[in-house]
Parts: sequence; structure tokens; C-alpha cells
Amino acid sequence: TAGSAAARSWLDAIDTLLPSGRVTRSLYGSLDVTQAAASGQEELIGEAATLPSGHRLEGLPLIVVPYSAEIDQQTVPLLEAVSPRYVLVSNLGDQLSYEASGLQLVSVLACSAAQPPLNPVEANGAVLARQLIAGNQQMASIQLVTTTSQADLAQANYPWRHRRSITELLASGSSTGVSSWPDQSPEPDEELAQATLTTSELLQTWTELVQPAAINTSLTTQLLVQAWSTTFERSSDTQTQWLQLASEPAVATVTSSNAIQLRITDWVTTSEDNLLPVTVINNTPFKVEVGIRFDSDNPLRISVEESEPIIVQPGESAAIRVRPITEGNGVVAMRAQAVTSNGHPVGAPVSFTVTGTDAGRVAWIIILASGVVLLGATAYRVRSMRRENREE
Repeated sequence: TAGSAAARSWLDAIDTLLPSGRVTRSLYGSLDVTQAAASGQEELIGEAATLPSGHRLEGLPLIVVPYSAEIDQQTVPLLEAVSPRYVLVSNLGDQLSYEASGLQLVSVLACSAAQPPLNPVEANGAVLARQLIAGNQQMASIQLVTTTSQADLAQANYPWRHRRSITELLASGSSTGVSSWPDQSPEPDEELAQATLTTSELLQTWTELVQPAAINTSLTTQLLVQAWSTTFERSSDTQTQWLQLASEPAVATVTSSNAIQLRITDWVTTSEDNLLPVTVINNTPFKVEVGIRFDSDNPLRISVEESEPIIVQPGESAAIRVRPITEGNGVVAMRAQAVTSNGHPVGAPVSFTVTGTDAGRVAWIIILASGVVLLGATAYRVRSMRRENREE
């Protein structure tokens, strides 16, 4: 397709540039590091910085670009663990470079961070004005390019522009500590954080259920990281909806009451030797591995141990036979739940009852009682016959 051809062309261009030393990489999915940190999702930073072994970008220096190139004090220490070469920032001051937590924070002109948003002509004019003012003050400026129009502006030649590499610029200057941090941090996005946790647990269950796994750990991580991308511009509703759409295949398999079904009927058990049949129906297009967990309203009277997992082919059913443990007489309500190998529930639980008669002991009592009645009746009959004979 045209899209595939464009992507292939872009990758070819990157491959050509890789040996030049002019290429760096950023966090996967353009992770919004400050929003993630504020929302208790700091583990996403490490996951976004990690590349699979053998990845074409492995070995390239890492550069972190926060949302709108704005950093806060609480996020910087969290970035230390991923060892970025630079953190590009626009809200620390006029100095070209700062140091904090062992990191180099490089000041940039972030066109896309203009507030309120400017149209392309105004944005370009603002950048040129700032560059011209910086030049008149004998100060260097670094432009952060995020759009094609910004790239065109960056490539334009003006008589007052003198291009130098970032490495050269930073080497010629000095870095100092941050004297004053911005006093504002993003508000925690609790809704998105909860949706991320829910989706993570859902995908973990899906991975355990489907054989072989429908999604590996790396893809799960990428999906969660993408939900916190700067490209969403902190639209919590959009990000949550994106997670829901991305996890629809897992929802259809794990939580739908029609996907994995259990068939079980009320049961009367008369001894521990009786086996209770449970049918597992797999209505999904995947081969699944499930076991059955049982919950008893009165486990001291009747209980059922969790079954061993079995494999059920797509569109087929399989039977599991479990042994109820009867400790007393009576009817006990129970619930059966399909679970993965790690105990995560799948589908809807099924309610049923088990009636225990504790057959061995009860039968013996009945026989004993019958025998007593029989012996008593026989003795009574013998005495009656003797009385009748005497009267004759």
C-alpha cells in the first residue's frame, strides 16, 4: 500500500543516517514523562526507554523530550535511571544548559509549546524573533522541530544565522544547577492511571489464557506506554478510549460471558468417590488453557478443590470431573469460575448446588434402625403367639 511504501522509505532514510552519528532516539511512543510521573506511572519511563535486543536503534543515544518541552523537579530524578544524553526543556530560563540529578538539561525553542497556540506564520515569526534577539546578545539557541513546517523553517538560510552542532555548542558553554524550578506540575490523571492498571491486568489474563500467547510482554508494554503519549495532548477521555479500543480483542475473550462458558447442574453426592462433571465451552477463535475454581457457601460441609488446567480447542468443549468433599448432610450453594493458570478469572461464574448425604454413615444408621425395629417386632410377635397358644 501507499502507507507501507512511505514507511519503508522513511526507514531506509533512517538506516542511511545511522552511521553518521547525527541520529538519536527518544522514548518509545513519545511518553509524556511529567504526566506519567505525576500520576504514579513512573515505571513507564523505564519501559519506554528499553529497546528489544537487536533493535536497529539499539546503541543510539537517548534524548528525552517532555510534553511542550516543560520539565518539573519531581520528574528529573526519575529520568536518571534511563541515562538520557540530553533532556530538552524550554521552561528553565535563558541559559543554554543546566545540570540536575546527573543529567544535562538543554534549553530549546519549542515552537509547539506556544500558549496560546499560534498559526504556522505566527509561530515561525516568533521563533525567528527569538533567534534574532538571542543572536544580538551573542547567545546560541536550539530549535526543537516537531512538524514539517518547523523543519522547513529550520532549514531556511538567513544571513544572520550561523549553524553549529549541538555538541559543539554545549562544549563551548558551561552548565550550572537549576536555581529555580517551575512551581507547577501536571495534575495526576487518576482516571487514566486506573484505566492503565485495568488494561494491564486484562492483557496479562489474555496472555495466560490464549495458547500460544496472543500478545507478548513487549507488545503489552508498548500499548500501555502509547496511552500516555504526548500526541494525545493530555486528553484523558481520548487516551482512555484509545486503551479501550486497543484492548477490545482481549475484552471479547476474557470478560465476555459468551466467550468461555461453563455448564454444570445441581448435584447430589453420596460419598467422596462421586465425581462432579463440568463442561468448558470455548466459543473463541483461540486455543485456551483454563481451570475451574469453586467457591462454597459452606466449605465445612461441602467443598471442591480447584481443577487442573486443561486445553480447549477453538469452537470446542471439554469436560472436567472434580471430586466434591462432603463432610456433612445438606444443600450447599456453590459457584464455579473459569480461571487461568495463575488464577485470573475468565468469563462469568456459574451458580449451582451440591446436596450431600454423607452416604456411608447415613446408610449404616438406617440399616441399624431398621434392624432394631425388625427385632422388636419379631419379639412382640413371638410373645403374641405364645399367649394365643396358652389360651387355646
